[in-house]
Amino acid sequence: MKKETFLYVAESATYATGDQAAFKASDFIGCETPSATSTRFLFYPMDKALYGAGNVDADSFTLTHTEDGHIEVMKGVAAAMKNPHGGFVVIQDDEGTAYSTDGSSLGSIGFSDIRYEPIASTGTAVTVDGTGVVVATI
Repeated sequence: MKKETFLYVAESATYATGDQAAFKASDFIGCETPSATSTRFLFYPMDKALYGAGNVDADSFTLTHTEDGHIEVMKGVAAAMKNPHGGFVVIQDDEGTAYSTDGSSLGSIGFSDIRYEPIASTGTAVTVDGTGVVVATI
């Protein structure tokens, strides 16, 4: 049995329909940088028969992050995708309760299983503070 890695993202406190998704790492197509503070990750649609039919685009999530932190964000997500054991990785949950290593609550903040390296050229810490989810439908 192949061990699959899933990348989970959620974008709102209400967890309304369409505001969260789990993407299969093996469906990764690529990523792009639409602005200085965002990186978009593209995946084949969950229903692959839809891809390219009826103008259906790829499924995607867009992370909003520290300015010019694209490389560090890409490396962090890529490292999560290559997990040989499979499982679920929280890429970004904009509204939820995060917990510290000792189990105490950090409150309702955006959180992730990923720790991003600082920007190499400046040493600036990289944080992700938002996400958007797009899942293809006809």
